[in-house]
Amino acid sequence: MKEASSKWRWRKGAVDQKSEHFELSSGDKNKSVARVAPPVDHMFNVEFLIDETTFNTPMIKAVKKELGLHLVEKGEPDPWKYAKQHCSSSSNAFSQVHWVYYPEGKA
Repeated sequence: MKEASSKWRWRKGAVDQKSEHFELSSGDKNKSVARVAPPVDHMFNVEFLIDETTFNTPMIKAVKKELGLHLVEKGEPDPWKYAKQHCSSSSNAFSQVHWVYYPEGKA
């Protein structure tokens, strides 16, 4: 989940969907799994939108792996900027987890 050598971290926390954020989806029906708020002091709040039931476990694991990869492990100087660029990449389109950026929130 979090790598000690990176200054960037994420934690479970509330995310205001009416403000700038990412939404991550997964599964056959592209179900919304989590929202990510912009960082404060190198910390991203991540709000999970589904319960950690046996049925949802694979989706949650996949999203946690993506959060770790793109926000912490890649070592980007600005992971928020990197994640915005990732949204329009072909790797995002073909990934098991899809990132969508909402610059002004979601109504």
